[in-house]
Amino acid sequence: QFGIVMDGYAMDNPSWGREIELSRRAVAKINAMEDNERPLFVCVCGDLVDTESSFSRALASWKKVMSGWERNLIFEQQVKDFKRIWSALDPDIALVCLCGNHDVGNRPTAQSIQHWTSSFGDDFFAFWCNGSFNIS
Repeated sequence: QFGIVMDGYAMDNPSWGREIELSRRAVAKINAMEDNERPLFVCVCGDLVDTESSFSRALASWKKVMSGWERNLIFEQQVKDFKRIWSALDPDIALVCLCGNHDVGNRPTAQSIQHWTSSFGDDFFAFWCNGSFNIS
């Protein structure tokens, strides 16, 4: 059994604070699962951060006025927030992080992939879990 967590794209008024609160609640609910409900791993399906600027039509207004170094500072804080919150996931439940377009861009570059892997690990991988081969 596994769990999937999506980004906050479907929220009416998305904000980083709201994403933090929803993530905390998700971790608490996942940790509270018991027996057959309890997942062996949880997959966070991309957009762990929101600082990639390569998809200009969807570019948030705050990204348009910030330079690269400013976005890097926000990226670093968002990575810290993500890791702080998801580190509360019970240790018997594995966390699988997939990169999305807000993490590496619509057309990933060597630089955006390196930015991702330096914070979250491999951008693609495979693993066995309970007799199932998973490719991500």
